[in-house]
Amino acid sequence: MRLKPSHSFSRSVSKRSRSQGIHARRLVWFLLIASFATLHLHAERGEPRALLTVRSSSALQAHLLLDIALTRYDPLPVLNALHDGLRSEIEFIARVYRPRRGIFRILGDRLLVEHGFRYEAYWDIFERRYVLMSDGAVERFADRDDFLDAFFSVSRLRVSINGTGYDRVPEDELTVAAQVRLTPMKLVPALGILSFVLRDEVIATEWVRCEIDTVKDLSAINGGGVLCEIDGRHTPH
Repeated sequence: MRLKPSHSFSRSVSKRSRSQGIHARRLVWFLLIASFATLHLHAERGEPRALLTVRSSSALQAHLLLDIALTRYDPLPVLNALHDGLRSEIEFIARVYRPRRGIFRILGDRLLVEHGFRYEAYWDIFERRYVLMSDGAVERFADRDDFLDAFFSVSRLRVSINGTGYDRVPEDELTVAAQVRLTPMKLVPALGILSFVLRDEVIATEWVRCEIDTVKDLSAINGGGVLCEIDGRHTPH
């Protein structure tokens, strides 16, 4: 006796498939709308900028201490992404150059070192706290403003020049540069299938560069720090 297929079972599977398809399309539209809203906010507020402060430099040490922060950025896209179950990521990148001498100047400054530091954040729906992760360390914030202050900046970032041919900071002019790269809405592995449709939006600031004389500016650097401006100038704090 040949069994006939169950029409009720087929209809239930069909309804389930249509429901899953509707939810998937809604999620794709939500992510697209969130991306466009982020771009609109950037257009209203202007381009985000990196803020760089050289805090410490000593000819007896083999490192610099830097403060880097993201300014002129509306945090709403980050907060929305976190509360919608996604993650946000921010990376602070520092570079240290030394000018070339003689005929080698045409090759540009020599890159001594590049160093990056990254935060990844999410919203813990059970504890109702913002979670900030970096290099194995985890911090939790109940206050939104405290979390934003921590997420958008890094203080006393240690940039070592060991392994660059120098055993200490040269008593010379150096160029210190910084950039911030922000991913407000980072796709988590569970949504990896959407990577064929959407890409993580990365907002990168212009590089902030300024020349530092490790001898002439030493007192200002080790005092309140030297604030580097977007056009390459620097001013004591």
